[in-house]
Amino acid sequence: MMYSMTGYGRSIATIDERELTVEMKSVNHRYLDMTVHLPKSLMYLEEPVKQIIKSYVSRGKIYLMTDEDSTSLSAQSLKTNWALLKQYIDQLEQMSDRYGIDKQLTYQDLLQLDDLFYVSDEPVDRELINDHIFQAVHEACEQLVNMRQSEGMNLADDLAMRVKQLNTTIQRLEEHAPMVAEVYQEKLDKRIREYLEDVDVDEGRLLNEVAFFSDKSNIDEEITRLKSHIKQFFDIMKEHGPKGRKLDFLIQEMNREINTIGSKAGDVTISQYVVDIKSDIEKLREQVQNVE
Repeated sequence: MMYSMTGYGRSIATIDERELTVEMKSVNHRYLDMTVHLPKSLMYLEEPVKQIIKSYVSRGKIYLMTDEDSTSLSAQSLKTNWALLKQYIDQLEQMSDRYGIDKQLTYQDLLQLDDLFYVSDEPVDRELINDHIFQAVHEACEQLVNMRQSEGMNLADDLAMRVKQLNTTIQRLEEHAPMVAEVYQEKLDKRIREYLEDVDVDEGRLLNEVAFFSDKSNIDEEITRLKSHIKQFFDIMKEHGPKGRKLDFLIQEMNREINTIGSKAGDVTISQYVVDIKSDIEKLREQVQNVE
């Protein structure tokens, strides 16, 4: 099974009627790189959350975000400072006794008193928070992996098609390669006879020159290695687990071989095949960059 490094997942943790949205997205990256954004009250969960992500993915740039602005994970309640209220009342009674001031109080009066009311944050049970957050992260990871798997299936089909196309071009190159020495011999013989006209040509030296050219321009080894790389490519695609780095390395080796063939090419047709193959390899490389 092949997995892409592109994916998205989302889940909601419901904690005592309060909700925390967990969103994840991933893009291609050479290694596994995780960025986790949690509310300040949940920063202690960053490392355990990363460990959960590692259990699902092994490569890619992973972003985990939470909808912290719209969520409070603490139970807020309005409290009254009863001791302070008693002091206010005691002071008002003293003022009434001393100066005969009416001591009736209204709710409006009480609201004007500083520090009489305050909001208390009572944290939700930490174990309960952990369980719900971890469950949400697992669910988001599962969605992310499912999307990466779906994208990976499409990638596998596309890569298989491109490698088969590449293999066809290499076969045509292989079929044409033996003709290069023959064409060279014909051209060389023709030129020598045109220059020397009636002078006899030393067939032995001519054959030596052709043999030297043939050896210098021989691409049999490069073609053999290219075909071997293609077989390995298909074998790796059938393997379990991450395979992007292996495929990327193979593509580098393919590119190395075709560059060598290009440097040896003394034939227009082979040069055209080299251009076509390099184009196919580059398209493969671009696609493999997305494989986990």
